[in-house]
Amino acid sequence: METYVTPWPVYVFLGIAVLIIIWWFISVSSFFSYMAKNHPQEYKTIGSPTLLANNTPNNNISFLRYILGDKYITLDDPTLTKKGTFIKKLFYTYLSGFILLVIGVFAVGNS
Repeated sequence: METYVTPWPVYVFLGIAVLIIIWWFISVSSFFSYMAKNHPQEYKTIGSPTLLANNTPNNNISFLRYILGDKYITLDDPTLTKKGTFIKKLFYTYLSGFILLVIGVFAVGNS
């Protein structure tokens, strides 16, 4: 019987993915806190989301639309722009990694 050994890049990829997820939560939490404190009206328009208490699918979609649509830039707040741009880049980085993972799984499955 042949045993399968997981290649080391899988462990590296999973480690990086976990770090990006942790970084995502920290960045989003910081963004929410900053918005709630400095732009409460705008924060309410995206549903006053939090990481746990008010984390609904509707709020998640509103938040992603807000970030990906660059609406935070219109507030002309350099700190918020910096935080929002970072979250947007982090989102696209993670999404790209996930797509590469799916392609890799299908490529290995078809070999």
